[in-house]
Amino acid sequence: MQIEEAIYENLIGDTQKNALDFVTFIRENDMHLEREVGGYWDDKLYYDIVFNSQFVGFILVTQLSHTESLSLSLIRLGKSAIKYVTNSST
Repeated sequence: MQIEEAIYENLIGDTQKNALDFVTFIRENDMHLEREVGGYWDDKLYYDIVFNSQFVGFILVTQLSHTESLSLSLIRLGKSAIKYVTNSST
């Protein structure tokens, strides 16, 4: 499943918009997303953020009963860190 599909199916409102904006940010900055599968991750919507062939963060899309959430990701590029806060619940 592509991350956009996971976002559209599991998140709503501002949380969905923030998640889609974050995915756009990732792609516009020469990063890509790889879905983790196998074992523990088979039933999770967990995506590694990869930059220059190195893991730099992750996105975990979850829907918890009546609230939705998107995990906070910290992206490290060189010596600096960009914190893109997308964690919210309604």
